[in-house]
Amino acid sequence: MEDVHLSNFDFDPIPAEIEHPSREGETIKTNKDTLTYKFDLDEDIECYMQFFVKCVKVFKTAGLGDTISGTGFIYHVPK
Repeated sequence: MEDVHLSNFDFDPIPAEIEHPSREGETIKTNKDTLTYKFDLDEDIECYMQFFVKCVKVFKTAGLGDTISGTGFIYHVPK
């Protein structure tokens, strides 16, 4: 596996906490060790949020955006 050079990535400042999208006054604590957070939107919906990381110098792209989005729809069970 190749070394990851963090100098090639641009991170926007991450806040210490994020307001919960559906529970007024409740926050989701963040930390410097992870960019991905899990929280319950309500008792039936589990959400994951990830901060965006920008690559400064792109070496190669995979073009999997539509495939990943489509897979999410395939495995989502409508209610």
